[in-house]
Amino acid sequence: NLTVLPKKVLNLWKHFKGIKILASIDAIGDLNHYIRFPSSWEEINKNMQFIDDQFSELNINECIISTTVQALNVMHLNKIYEYLSGFKNIVRAPNLVNLHFPWYLTTTVLPSPLKKIATINLMEIKRKYHEQLPSHYNYLLDNINNVIHFMNSKDSYSNGDFDTFKKFQENFDSKKKLNIVDFCPEFQNFIKHE
Repeated sequence: NLTVLPKKVLNLWKHFKGIKILASIDAIGDLNHYIRFPSSWEEINKNMQFIDDQFSELNINECIISTTVQALNVMHLNKIYEYLSGFKNIVRAPNLVNLHFPWYLTTTVLPSPLKKIATINLMEIKRKYHEQLPSHYNYLLDNINNVIHFMNSKDSYSNGDFDTFKKFQENFDSKKKLNIVDFCPEFQNFIKHE
């Protein structure tokens, strides 16, 4: 997840034919801190810049960000694409993977209005970045269709699964002294914090 880049490991990379990095990053900035508490975005960003700047020197052939798509980040995926567009060597689109467990954090639990907005946003991402990627990375944009399909494949909100999501996040927020709405304002009308 690029929270650390140990020198000992970096020194070993030159002894291989090439290095491929698949780094788990689920959001940009404070939202990544919230999802992967207590990760430091400043440290991750510094390591990303280092990887990009030292790509050849570190013997790196490919660096792709892998993003696990869930209820907390599906509305913010555009920020990952925007962030990646600033790099010269790191692949400019993340590898999107649907979260399946825990079930109460999956995108299927979202209320219908949020699913509709997320679907529109995802289709716009696919349209916008289609021309910016080499064709051998088309599968990364095709993953957007998988995210949309999975999110809309069932209505877990009507089953009450969103209530479980809310209880989990309220408990999480209470323990960490955080507030989900500070990181995901889209939940303002769906989650009431004391």
